[in-house]
Amino acid sequence: MKDNIKEGSQISMQSDDNHHRMRLWRTTLQVFLRNSKTILKRHGVTTLQYQCMLEIWSSPDQHGVAVGQLAKLLRVRHNTTVTVINALCAKKLGLRVRSLEDRRVVHVQLTLPGRRLLATLVEEHVRELEQIRNDIRKIIA
Repeated sequence: MKDNIKEGSQISMQSDDNHHRMRLWRTTLQVFLRNSKTILKRHGVTTLQYQCMLEIWSSPDQHGVAVGQLAKLLRVRHNTTVTVINALCAKKLGLRVRSLEDRRVVHVQLTLPGRRLLATLVEEHVRELEQIRNDIRKIIA
């Protein structure tokens, strides 16, 4: 009987700790995402446009990212990706380039203003991460 009580107490303490960690994680994540939306809104960029810019920037291909590949990376439908690309191009942040090897393929690249804006957005998001660093340490400890 004592073993069951002791075992139950350990489970309860672990469970309480996990519950607190999950609460802190969700709260921290919500704060980060809310602040992220504020940053993006201030710069006239949506969350999906920002993610798209990050994916284009991180591509190892010097020609940019093919539209179909970008849809997979963003985990959205092709037509949604096209809408995002249209918005980036309209703002002169992105550029479509037709593949020389396969004329059916269109790559998307960031323009110089797009790269500059992305650098600013990343810098501001890194500052937000620094604000929540201690909470993240508590969560993963």
